[in-house]
Amino acid sequence: MSRKPREVIVFLLDVGKNMQQLCNNAGETFFQSSKECLSQIIQRKIFSVSRDELGFIIFGSEKTENPLASKDEYRNITVVTENLQLANWDLMKYIHELDCSEFYADWLDAIVVAMDFMKVKTAGFHSIFHFKIVMFSNFACPVFDSQVDVIIEGLKSSNISFVVIGPDILTLECPPGTIKSEDQQAGENLVSKIVRRADGVICSFEEAFPELMYFQRKNVKPTPWNALFTISEKIKIPIQMFKKVTEPPYRKWCSKVIDDEDAAVIKEKAYVRFDQERETMVEVSKYDVISAYQFGSTVVPYSNIDKESMRYSTGAKGLFFIGCTRRHKIPLHLLIGKGSYVVLTRPDDNVAKEVLEAFVQALFERNCVGVARRIYSNNSTTTMGALFPVVTEESRYLVYAQLPFAEDEHLYKFPSLADMKPTDEQNEAVDDLIDSMDLDASDTEPEKYDITKIYDHNEQYVFRCLGYKALCPDAVLPDELAEKGLNLLKADPIMLEVCQSQLERIKNIFPLEEVPEKPKRKAFRKRGFDENDDDVPVSTSLFKTSIATSSVDSSQDLISSLRQNIPVDEIQKIESDINYIVGGSSVDPSKILTILRDLCRICSNIPNVYNQWVKNLKDHFHQSNNSQIWEKIVEENLNSIDEHKAPEIPNNEDDDADSQYGTQTSGCIDDLVGTEIM
Repeated sequence: MSRKPREVIVFLLDVGKNMQQLCNNAGETFFQSSKECLSQIIQRKIFSVSRDELGFIIFGSEKTENPLASKDEYRNITVVTENLQLANWDLMKYIHELDCSEFYADWLDAIVVAMDFMKVKTAGFHSIFHFKIVMFSNFACPVFDSQVDVIIEGLKSSNISFVVIGPDILTLECPPGTIKSEDQQAGENLVSKIVRRADGVICSFEEAFPELMYFQRKNVKPTPWNALFTISEKIKIPIQMFKKVTEPPYRKWCSKVIDDEDAAVIKEKAYVRFDQERETMVEVSKYDVISAYQFGSTVVPYSNIDKESMRYSTGAKGLFFIGCTRRHKIPLHLLIGKGSYVVLTRPDDNVAKEVLEAFVQALFERNCVGVARRIYSNNSTTTMGALFPVVTEESRYLVYAQLPFAEDEHLYKFPSLADMKPTDEQNEAVDDLIDSMDLDASDTEPEKYDITKIYDHNEQYVFRCLGYKALCPDAVLPDELAEKGLNLLKADPIMLEVCQSQLERIKNIFPLEEVPEKPKRKAFRKRGFDENDDDVPVSTSLFKTSIATSSVDSSQDLISSLRQNIPVDEIQKIESDINYIVGGSSVDPSKILTILRDLCRICSNIPNVYNQWVKNLKDHFHQSNNSQIWEKIVEENLNSIDEHKAPEIPNNEDDDADSQYGTQTSGCIDDLVGTEIM
């Protein structure tokens, strides 16, 4: 198998005195901009785990360290990297600590040194590399151009791409408002000639920085998932599935030892349990630990033998067709998983291609979607997915997206918008606002916010922070790192200007009024009644208020409310609410008995409702090991009502006479039907 060609890139950085010239109105010099641009390139390769091999050469340096140097030639040029190497933080730190010198160097000589370095370091491996020289300079120093034609021929014969990043050669002005020197103009003309004849690239910092401001992930070669697509016992198609859209994971944290490169990170695993007698954690042997499931407070242990018998065998890997369904029955919100896949046949299997295309065409013509079962590997977890047919002029294929099982779907109820009926004017205003925010590309302007060029700003911020901490490990992260990302998330000023008039129109058509917050009241309002009316029936929301707090005041509110005339249907509605109140561990038992007395009085004419409810209450107390309260209920004869002898109990409005209710109700339900609910 042939190896994928990698790039060999040699960076040439001008550190001479000429690089102290200002390059923009922000006060940055050419040297500062070159360092920042070069650092962005190195960091992009680090974070993308690039396998490209790099070399680094500076010219205009105080020292001369290169193999071509002589007494009068190739002076003030230093080869920083002895060999080709991958992008690393050591090279980043070296660039970060570089300063300008007080010397000059011939940048044509620097190109020759870079070509020689590239030739020597790749001897014998020339066929597996692509070559590139990237130069940073403002070319504002004198050069000897006698060997220009030789350099151009050398770049072309060696297939070396030549890239120049620096000044804007299309203007004679050099910010802030100064005219370029004669040496700089001559140098720019000369480098433009080399780029033009060698099919190179030249760009200014203004053009380079927008392309380099984003970090990229590692490039991954698409790997197919080979399996059989089983449609029936007689139709089995060899297929390949490629990831079409996926959610890429972030780079994982790892533990390293940096003081001793040969040392290993030792991780120890300990098992502990809580000793109730000593009230401390005690370590136990791993042989005394068993696996178990926990359901509430119950622990259900299982052995390795049980684990094997509990394992569900899904079978051999593959994609198994189950059936078809209409396209509208699989809405987009049901598609789950971390991405989608393209289902194709193998390139050399023409028979399988014809069968799969016929299957896709049949689904497409009937507006159907296939449902299939996918097993990634033998006996792995089963997933269900939808097979969407895609038909174009060039090809026909399927797109697989995972579907949820019943337990994966969660239904949420939202309030209806049926009462919201906008006018024609309001509909028109919203339509105009949407039209004014259209991002479609015009004939003269490129697409704004192209999804193929937008990166995750959260991840970009993490990369910027990691890069800063790698260079300055003891420094605090500056606020500028976050501001760069926030500025990129702001809306386009031109678009805001266009839609400003539509926004003002929306504000006028949809007026907003500040609604004061209603004060919390103990008395609740019901539709059709005034909240100040003394005869207002009590809503079930009152009992929910009592659930939230088990204080004496809320219990008193509940008691006084129960003494009013509540309809029969309200009794059934509040049953579950009272269960919560009674089941609270902090509720006073005497308050529970008082509530039951009042409820017993209200239900005296409908004893079957009360009896069924109090029977369920008994089960609740026994399950919660709170039988003491139930014993008090039985002691006061509040556990059931005689369906034949229950007279109406008078309503006593005196809050201080709660004890009278016990006597009255006891006298009314002395004779019980059947046995007690005990």
